[in-house]
Amino acid sequence: MTKLIALAIFVALLGASRASASMFTTHVGPPAAGSGGPNPVSVPPVSIVEYEFVYVTEKDSEITVGVFPGMFYGARSNIVGGTYVGFGGGLVLSTNGAGPGMYSCIGTDIGSGTYKFNAEYKQAVGFDFSSNTVISPYGVRIGLTVEW
Repeated sequence: MTKLIALAIFVALLGASRASASMFTTHVGPPAAGSGGPNPVSVPPVSIVEYEFVYVTEKDSEITVGVFPGMFYGARSNIVGGTYVGFGGGLVLSTNGAGPGMYSCIGTDIGSGTYKFNAEYKQAVGFDFSSNTVISPYGVRIGLTVEW
């Protein structure tokens, strides 16, 4: 499994295009953590499970930190305009367990300048070795991207 994750990260890094600057995105939105689907986001969002933080380097490597669907390292490739896809691996977290796995995402940054509106869908799939089950949480989130 570890070799498969390493291979997936390597392939994703080969296809990544070079970005012009570093970016930091703060997302908020309801995750589907494996307990029946997403709940509506609270207003104001007070639960830590509703937040996700993404840092994208100049070379389009991305680091994601969030409770659900997990914590990941991967690569991002720009498609057209502000639309992008990402792929990588890491620790998948779900209400049904936690374990190693992979993720993919598709999102868009809308706007120009330093601050942009962001919307993203992220799906993860992992394996919980303690219960021998496949876990697959996802998140649909909106947020703010700061580019420098």
